[in-house]
Amino acid sequence: MWDSLIEGARPYLNAVLIGFGGFLLAFLISQLTSRLLEKSMGRGWSRFLGSLVGLVIIIWT
Repeated sequence: MWDSLIEGARPYLNAVLIGFGGFLLAFLISQLTSRLLEKSMGRGWSRFLGSLVGLVIIIWT
């Protein structure tokens, strides 16, 4: 009984883990992009581009 329950839940668990990994990656890359571009573009534009990169990664995931 437990084997069939685990096998049935595996695709949903995989989807949740992929989503969480994508969210974490998007957050980290967004922060990194914002910090790298802050000196050259200013705080506002660097945060905007960082958020845009994060959004693209979340949509791609």
